[in-house]
Amino acid sequence: MVSVFFSDFSGKTEQEDGFSLLELMIVIVVVGIMFGLALPLFSGSFERTKFKKELRCLVATLEYAHRLATVKRLNYRVNFDLNRNRYWLSVEKSPYQLPESYFRVETSGRKIHYLAQGVSIEKIASPRDLNRREGEDYVTFYPQGSSEDVTLFLKGGDKELCKVRILRTTGVAVVE
Repeated sequence: MVSVFFSDFSGKTEQEDGFSLLELMIVIVVVGIMFGLALPLFSGSFERTKFKKELRCLVATLEYAHRLATVKRLNYRVNFDLNRNRYWLSVEKSPYQLPESYFRVETSGRKIHYLAQGVSIEKIASPRDLNRREGEDYVTFYPQGSSEDVTLFLKGGDKELCKVRILRTTGVAVVE
């Protein structure tokens, strides 16, 4: 801090405190450098937050399908379109109708959930690997509370990879 002395007509001196323009500019540059260094740390946390939100939404949809299947006594599916990064819930029209026929169910005010940009379902491992159509798969939840044994691999950004495993005997989704 620079002190400036003024003298009035009586010969007494007063001291006035203040910042010079140079000191203000130095402080602004230092704050700018600190902000520039901290910004990449915050942008990574936004990506992680988006990934965790999508993961929670996916698990909630799987749990909802499991509950609906046991309560309504119908087969419910969570369908995945890996090419378009989306999934949706569907219900069997009639358990006695052949071939199987499912239709979409509205959840949270929408029929199809699109994953956020940068988040994708990379792979789905299931016993049906050889029978599914390219880029599409599903998990079926049964009325007695069980489901198919399926593992979903969810990817967010460059580094985040998470496994969601649906246990066959209980139909519970476990994040690993």
